[in-house]
Amino acid sequence: MRRPFALLLILGCAFAPGAQAHDSAAMLRARLDQAEARVVTAQARMLDAPVARAEVEITLAKMALDTAGMLAAMKEDPARIAEWEQKAQDSLSRALVDSLPSRSVEARGMFVDAGSLPKTAQGIRDLVDRLAQAHFNMILPEVIRRGYTLYPSAFTERDPEFAGLDVDPVGLLVTEAHRHGIEVHPWVWTFRVRSPGFGNPVLARLPALAARSERTTEPRFLSPADPESREYVYGLVDELTSRYDLDGLCLDYIRYDEETPDDWISQTRFSFDYRARHGHFPAMPVAPFSADWVEYQLWREEQVNQTVRALSQRLHARFPGFQLSVATFRGEKYARLNKMQDWRHWSDNAWADVVTSMLYTPRPQDLGTWLDWETDHGKRSNLLYAILGPLRMDDPVRETLLECEVLNQRQNPGVLLFSLGHMTPELWDALGQGPFRRPAMVPHRHVMLAVRHQLVEVDDDYLGPIQDGADFDLAATVAVLRTEIKKVARSLPLDQAPFWQNGALTDRLEGLKSLARQMVTTHHLPEPVADELAHRVDYAEALVRANAQHLAATRYVPATLPPGSPETNEARD
Repeated sequence: MRRPFALLLILGCAFAPGAQAHDSAAMLRARLDQAEARVVTAQARMLDAPVARAEVEITLAKMALDTAGMLAAMKEDPARIAEWEQKAQDSLSRALVDSLPSRSVEARGMFVDAGSLPKTAQGIRDLVDRLAQAHFNMILPEVIRRGYTLYPSAFTERDPEFAGLDVDPVGLLVTEAHRHGIEVHPWVWTFRVRSPGFGNPVLARLPALAARSERTTEPRFLSPADPESREYVYGLVDELTSRYDLDGLCLDYIRYDEETPDDWISQTRFSFDYRARHGHFPAMPVAPFSADWVEYQLWREEQVNQTVRALSQRLHARFPGFQLSVATFRGEKYARLNKMQDWRHWSDNAWADVVTSMLYTPRPQDLGTWLDWETDHGKRSNLLYAILGPLRMDDPVRETLLECEVLNQRQNPGVLLFSLGHMTPELWDALGQGPFRRPAMVPHRHVMLAVRHQLVEVDDDYLGPIQDGADFDLAATVAVLRTEIKKVARSLPLDQAPFWQNGALTDRLEGLKSLARQMVTTHHLPEPVADELAHRVDYAEALVRANAQHLAATRYVPATLPPGSPETNEARD
């Protein structure tokens, strides 16, 4: 059986680092029992993780708790008791870090907020070195924010925080990242061009492009409905991508302003378009959930759609292999009705290569629910990288680790952290020693090569050590499985050519899992090992489905009706 999600939620409480509030002895005992059960499960599955070290830490935690209990019984100084309980808690944390799985195919990205980006060459080198040591493989630096750029631009002013620097921070970051094999996907503010209190470099010069209405006091966004707003965005992106050797781009604020979702430019242009279709102007504002409301909603969504489509076409034409990602809000109903952000439409048409959903929560159970929303309860197969937010967490170390485990269990192919400014030394260490302990390749660069890499990991890194340490019968059984896995892996392409045999490959992967299950009864393969093998092959299958979904986007897929429209029975979450 796979590790139950409920058990993960229970065990997650044992990640509390020493800096956190001190737990009671009873709570520590309960967490120790749960952690010990976790290590037993990891041993049964023969995980390729330092489980033996985790077992030692469990023993140390027991000894520390026993000592604390003895001191309490002797009515010793409470400070000494607390000291031993803290030792138990620290050992417990290390034990659970050591029992976490680590994948070799996974996007691991860090959003580098501009305020945290070092301003010196050595500082940038040190940052990239640290990211490389922790096995991150993507950096998403904030290079366009508040209407400013971090570099000299022909479209706007340079960010005052970076004006006068002797070093080009973006250029050096790209150079250093590529030296370490880390991809760079700048994070850019698309339609939002202002934060109150930080100047107004764009709208002060181009006021007619502002998204404003009678409710607006200080406009923050360009109106997506104005073609000149979109042309401004295209020019800014063209300038950025021509200036630096980038691997991709992450569009943030690719949406309407939720404070001004009905700006005057949108009202005006929609009214003229409506008249051209119907022979008369619409009554504005439109009646909620009427036929005209549906038309207006889809019209505004289309203004954002046009931007994503045009940027995708421009970038992919100029840079084959360029990856365009979009930062999106969770929940189709909220994202579309409040932001005019229909990322499903973008993904269905392959305008967005990767979707990065902002899933900020301190509660792992929320993360599981939100992943259900974003995947339409498992029906969607596009590449989706979850953005986790330590900034929203009460205990960033414990909760980040637990949520990484949820992503692993849900076969989610990427974790992006928001952001550098909220990283602590404890979180860096926990990631590097736990879920990021082994290097990983990004799956988006070449999905089928990622599938092959995943199967090689199952063969060499997981089953190989099991075979080497097994008795004759189990070694022979594992050898048969490894042979079959090798056959499948070797059949996969090593080049960038499209792979179309996705259905046949899925059948072969299902066959591998069936063979393992048969061997549980016929060849004494341990059932937990068969379960772990199935879990890892399931991940390969998820990547195959993502490849198939991307290749299927050869014809235009129309947008669906917005949630809550009269033609739909009920809105999706």
